Formats: sequence, structure tokens, C-alpha cells
Amino acid sequence: MAANPIKQKLLADIEQAGGWELVFERVASGESQTAIAANFGVSQGFLSRLIHLDAERVRAFREAKRLWAITLVEHTG
Repeated sequence: MAANPIKQKLLADIEQAGGWELVFERVASGESQTAIAANFGVSQGFLSRLIHLDAERVRAFREAKRLWAITLVEHTG
């Protein structure tokens, strides 16, 4: 698979940066998936596909987005 070396590098980079927990903390703080992906040198679509390969990552991503939504409501309303 052509994307496998990129996938392996991204997974290694995420681990080196603090793991998926840190990625989802960034989401929960309002950082876009596009910005996070760019920080790792991949497209938003590639990062999204990698997240969606694992049900636990999907759950954590959705929870992070939910937390960001709550933060927005608390600060605006």
C-alpha cells in the first residue's frame, strides 16, 4: 500500500508528540483537524481516515469535539 509509509510515520510522529490523547486535547481546545494535520505534514483527509480506522479514536475525537462545543456555549451564551 502506497500510503503505509506515510501512515507509519504519522503514527510515530503522533506518539513522539505525546500520543493520541494530546491530539484530542488539541481538538478539545478548538484547534481544527486541518491545523493539526498540517502540523504533522499530512492532509486533513489523511488524518481523518487514520482516526476512523479505530473505533476508540473515533469515540475520543467525538468527545473532544463535544467538549469544544460546550466550551463555546459557556463562553458565548
